[in-house]
Amino acid sequence: KGTLDHVKMVGDMETVTGLVAGIVGENRGLVEWAEYTGSLGRAGDGGVAIGGIAAYNLGKISKSYYGSIDDSKALRLSANLTNPAGIEISPAAYAGGIVARQSDKGVVEDCGVRASWIILRSNVSNNVGVYTGGLVGADSGSVYNSYAVFYKISDVGNKAPLYNVILGGEHVGNHYDSVMLEKAFPGDTTGLEESLMESPQFVWMLNTKYQTASNRNIWCHNGRFPVLALD
Repeated sequence: KGTLDHVKMVGDMETVTGLVAGIVGENRGLVEWAEYTGSLGRAGDGGVAIGGIAAYNLGKISKSYYGSIDDSKALRLSANLTNPAGIEISPAAYAGGIVARQSDKGVVEDCGVRASWIILRSNVSNNVGVYTGGLVGADSGSVYNSYAVFYKISDVGNKAPLYNVILGGEHVGNHYDSVMLEKAFPGDTTGLEESLMESPQFVWMLNTKYQTASNRNIWCHNGRFPVLALD
């Protein structure tokens, strides 16, 4: 347990092992005002957990951001899951723009994702244990007032534009860019038009919790999608 505050990392981590994340592998405390810009890659036979900020969250992640603040870099969060030929065992794998896997004690609040793709690939047909989400891959906790912008998501396993809810928790005020995301999710009502998410109005919506609070000055407008005010 502990606190990580005002941490900013830039760089690419490709073909690494274990819990893979931009800031911390496993969070049991508080991470806030954290930012990671770079691609994350993991190759393996399952047991994959790869997240933009944390791989596994049992604490709180607040006011944090994974992605690029402009269009100069195509960021990829991805893993290739390979099992020996002929062994059809579902790999356990999780990928999320903020957190790969979140426990019932975990909270993600006031976070943003702007990446190119969040993808898990697999060479087996049984992928029931694979979870990909724009914010959280597999979520048993709570997510508040956060957003995700990316255009490509996994073709295999369980996938959701924001999170795959495993158990309870609360999910309030979270949205994704339904225009940019190539795959449609007709039953999901959290998608917003790209023109709104690029506007100063959306920044105001996030900062005021959709006009239920005074301006908290967490996000600012840089011409396109919201970025942390520390930028």
